[in-house]
Amino acid sequence: MRKTLIPIGNSLGFVVERPILDLLKWGRETVFELSTDGRRLTLEPVEANPEVDKTPPANPTLAPAPDLDFSDPKVSAQIVDGLVSRFHMDNERFRRLHHARNYSNTFKAHRDYSLAHNGRFQAGGTNEITARRLHACFQALERGETWEAAIAQAMQACPR
Repeated sequence: MRKTLIPIGNSLGFVVERPILDLLKWGRETVFELSTDGRRLTLEPVEANPEVDKTPPANPTLAPAPDLDFSDPKVSAQIVDGLVSRFHMDNERFRRLHHARNYSNTFKAHRDYSLAHNGRFQAGGTNEITARRLHACFQALERGETWEAAIAQAMQACPR
């Protein structure tokens, strides 16, 4: 989606359409952490908005890594669900963790593929590595790391 900045007083901003606000459960009271790498602007909500978020989000508690079977595609789908519902993972962040980093994959496509996959991921294969990276990222975010730090830790923990 492309957006153009519009004047707002002496500043510039952009409008976020209602369907996107509803999807992300953002409202007037949502507080954001803004960061930039010098090229991109990242908005991350720092807390849930009680006026907009009337239903409790899915709060999957993932088992420690030794207890998870990363060759099970359903585990990968569960981790994606947790990253999206608890930490608002977007497709850009997902692509940075996915094994085919230049591929135009989305977390929804990966989740759907994982749920439809009959059998298991190949042990040590690329899909298992992606599941391990997603889990390492989830754990880092749970410890309070930023997305940047969590992705870096996940990539270091599960290179290849």
